[in-house]
Amino acid sequence: MKLLYDNNVAVWGGDVRDTEAWSGTLSPVILSIPKIGISLASEKLQATTYPFIAFVALQPRRSPSGNTGIQNTSSPTLTILSRHQGRSVPSSGPTSAASLVSHLERQVLPRVMPFLDVLKAAERERQLERRLREEQDKAYKESARRDKERIEAKMRKEREEAEERRKQEEEAKREKERRELEEQERRKREEERMLWRRWTRRQLLSASPNRDGEGPLRIAIRLPNGSRAVRKFKPDASLTALYAFVDSHLIPSHLPEEKDPLALPSGSFHGSLESCVERKIGSLNGRANEWWGFHVMNAYPRKEINWAANMRLGDVECLKGGGQVVVELLSLGNGRQERTENGNLDEDDDGYDTEE
Repeated sequence: MKLLYDNNVAVWGGDVRDTEAWSGTLSPVILSIPKIGISLASEKLQATTYPFIAFVALQPRRSPSGNTGIQNTSSPTLTILSRHQGRSVPSSGPTSAASLVSHLERQVLPRVMPFLDVLKAAERERQLERRLREEQDKAYKESARRDKERIEAKMRKEREEAEERRKQEEEAKREKERRELEEQERRKREEERMLWRRWTRRQLLSASPNRDGEGPLRIAIRLPNGSRAVRKFKPDASLTALYAFVDSHLIPSHLPEEKDPLALPSGSFHGSLESCVERKIGSLNGRANEWWGFHVMNAYPRKEINWAANMRLGDVECLKGGGQVVVELLSLGNGRQERTENGNLDEDDDGYDTEE
């Protein structure tokens, strides 16, 4: 039994009293060998006397000329190597255990093992090749997967970058449109404000034919550009008249007086200068500084003269007998008060004019 086990010998046997033994098909082990087919055991093995033992093994196909050389190891055929029939006793009998073991060791195994080793080596090689192919296929699939992920990641990144660029472009476009709109609105406000100044100048000229004004209150005004203007006001003149006079001096020189408008730009206000200015500042929720764009400061002592509707100049403490004021432009963008480049007073200048 050890000899059979060590050499992987498959054994199939049957009793002649059983139909399968003499007329049945060959062993499932034998039938699993390719190209054996199904046939009666007695016919295939040519059994005529019992007990009967046959040794079969895979062998190379023989050439038509009868040569024993191997034609194709990839498609061997099941070959009957020897037949043994007759009594199994004594020990020298053809089917005795001693005779069969001796025959197996000396003839069958030496004959079939080289070819079976070749078959096993070929099978191992096929297994190795199949394993290598599987590993190569796995590596190829893994590489393809990584390439796909890399390509998808790149495409996703490109889409995200394109989307980000699109958003930035849209944001830049909206920002540009917003700035352009703000610039248009600013220019519109400036144009409207300049028309108001020019209308104010016409109102002042029409109210007093004398360019220097009329009245006992002589007020000297230092303008933001460093120049000085003097205006005489009546005591009952309003603070609006002083602010309007300053406002009219902020008109550029290339805009002549004779072309100043006869009506307000908006056409919505009618009446006196005082009432129109009051309603305009009222439409700005009382933000007078935002409308005028400048401060009027008493020169000495330094004190701001805030605009107020219907305030008489004679009721302003520092202007009761006339005086001197300084105009400071405002920066309304951040709420801070700033002087213009030419609007700073000299350190040794007290802001007063001398009449000598």
